[in-house]
Amino acid sequence: MQDDPEPTTYGAVTPDEAFSLIGNDVRAEILRALSDERGGDGTPPTLSFSELRSRVDSEVDSSRFNYHLQQLVGRFVERREDGHSQLVDSVVDPDDGGYALRPEGTMLTRTIRAETATGEATLPPTALDLDCYFCDGTVEATYENALFKIQCADCEYLYEYDLTPPGILNGDAETAISNASEYNRAVRLAFARGVCPLCGNGVGTTFVAPSETGYPRPDRREACINRSCDHCGRIDILRVARRSSPTPAYSRSATSTASTRRRRRSGDSNSPSQTAT
Repeated sequence: MQDDPEPTTYGAVTPDEAFSLIGNDVRAEILRALSDERGGDGTPPTLSFSELRSRVDSEVDSSRFNYHLQQLVGRFVERREDGHSQLVDSVVDPDDGGYALRPEGTMLTRTIRAETATGEATLPPTALDLDCYFCDGTVEATYENALFKIQCADCEYLYEYDLTPPGILNGDAETAISNASEYNRAVRLAFARGVCPLCGNGVGTTFVAPSETGYPRPDRREACINRSCDHCGRIDILRVARRSSPTPAYSRSATSTASTRRRRRSGDSNSPSQTAT
């Protein structure tokens, strides 16, 4: 019986090889320099050997620099010649030559950039225009250690707990909360529809008892759905009510507290937050 083949990138690089390739200062700087040149506008540009070397470290010996560069070529970097590219040739200047990021290199550097920020990258507890469904306490939004959290300051019920990139903090608190709402809504929608938002793989589904999630106040939770990707390892836990409506709680802060209380008095057991954690 043959073992399942090990996954590789389009450049035929296994995960172990990929990690080892970027575990060198010169190679890491090469990828960063090409990413800086890539920016966010227009056709992905190229850098010549001399341009790339000068942006990394002109004091690095030429032969040593070339050795590390060639370790990346065909894996995370491509060498364009006569306008031929791994991308659609028609979007590349026919006279273009030099080195540029391959799609794998672009994804790698974008992931690193997405998880970096200037400063502390935190959002102190910020009260939302939303009363806690269970105790009428103050519901607050916070961001720290790449986690965006919506929680009642009084009874500690956790409405949202999402891995969120620090780019949401580009603005004041209101903007950050709005950005987090839009970002996490897109992620949650993909999971709810059975697709991993990170790698595009299909996700598996299992039911999870609230007591097994590790979140506070499991007594106030219903059955949860664990959606998990067996390819990249990303997971998400949705309440059953969120299966068809994955909008995060804080994007519904316009719901009046009066109507919330009317539902509670009428015996409606569904929290308007439809928790997904």
